[in-house]
Amino acid sequence: MTSIPNTPRVLRITLGEKTTAYIQKIAVETYKLLGLSGVARVDAMLGDEDGVAYVLEANTVPGMTATSLVPKAAAAVGISFPELCEKILLSAK
Repeated sequence: MTSIPNTPRVLRITLGEKTTAYIQKIAVETYKLLGLSGVARVDAMLGDEDGVAYVLEANTVPGMTATSLVPKAAAAVGISFPELCEKILLSAK
């Protein structure tokens, strides 16, 4: 599988508080159910008709480059790359 450079990625969309909390709950439950630790990214899709969240995958080795989703998601909530790296290292088992 080849990565496409500069592929636009949406990190912030408006779902509403209830839907956002629901998606976050599903992601955390998936993480725990799979017994994951450290950094992982849970990708999900929200059904148009039923509003049900469908987990697509749990990526246990997400990218950490400048164009990867984890650093961009962290930056979107005010976490710098050095802070993110420190948080990851401190959470290591």
